[in-house]
Amino acid sequence: MQQAFEAVISMLETRPIRTEADYRAALDEIERLFDAELNTPEFDRLEVLTTLVEAYEQRHYQSKHQILLKQSYIISNSVGCL
Repeated sequence: MQQAFEAVISMLETRPIRTEADYRAALDEIERLFDAELNTPEFDRLEVLTTLVEAYEQRHYQSKHQILLKQSYIISNSVGCL
């Protein structure tokens, strides 16, 4: 019972991932919860953290990837013009 209570309290403490440190802490927590059983507070926390991590990655890493792709495109077209 105490473990379930602690999981609920932990869930209430979940907040947005705003920094790289928050991101890494969330990844560590996901790793810890990875084997959580379905329909438990731990599994619910795992789902929430996974959603938050996905959103952070889309905002921060996908955009960097798109920038690299655009730069590669520009460079490849520039080389063709020489």
